[in-house]
Amino acid sequence: AITKHSILIKGIEHNRWIDDTYLLIGRSHFYKNDYIKALEAFDYVVRQFKDSPVRYQAMLWMARCYIEMGNYERAQFMLDHVQENGTKKLASKHKLSLHKIREYKRVKRDLYAVFADLHIRQNSYQPAINSIEKAIPLASNKRQKRRYVYILGQLNQGLNKMSFANHKYKWVLKMHPPYDMAFNAKMNMAQCFNPNDPNEAKQVKKLFLKMSKDAKNKEYLDQIYYSLAQISFKENDSTKGIDYLKLSIENSKSNNVQKAT
Repeated sequence: AITKHSILIKGIEHNRWIDDTYLLIGRSHFYKNDYIKALEAFDYVVRQFKDSPVRYQAMLWMARCYIEMGNYERAQFMLDHVQENGTKKLASKHKLSLHKIREYKRVKRDLYAVFADLHIRQNSYQPAINSIEKAIPLASNKRQKRRYVYILGQLNQGLNKMSFANHKYKWVLKMHPPYDMAFNAKMNMAQCFNPNDPNEAKQVKKLFLKMSKDAKNKEYLDQIYYSLAQISFKENDSTKGIDYLKLSIENSKSNNVQKAT
């Protein structure tokens, strides 16, 4: 595509799709885990296309490369640069085409997502939560928004903020996620509910008992009963908890780690 359609005159590219094409080459190297070649492609975009929002997308991909390489300091530098320069472009909307406005909004959204990834890799969950919360209103579709909310649940759970985590998982379920995400959100809810709230405990137990009777969950019965056991132990009902653990073992087929626990 570049060879056939590039219109490079006096160092300036006049085909608006060529910058995206170079970006795609860099992304291809990234997904092959060839981060050095990816960085070379992204760096070319940064140097060559200084008036394009794709330039800042390339910087975000460079940050992703550095994160994967464990060079968090360099990743932080790239993200700070995008935050200082790329996001400011939106302030001058009257000077931009609709296409560029959309692209700069995408830069802003992706910036928060990559910032969150950087914080998570460094086990800094609260800054990651702050970044994800900024990314959610900018999500381009329902699928992306669900994913961000689910990650919020996981991060709050990691900080032992169980009430917040439980709220996020409930939010995920209201967005009609695919089966696997819905199942895992429900599993996590078993660890996050407040045992001192009888209504909440009753709702969670009702949810898992309903799941245990659903034919679609037959292969997951060990996990469901294990979660019911956790709920019972939280309510200081050891007898019921042990009964559910026995059911979990009986229905376990390949989950040896959980079986041993």
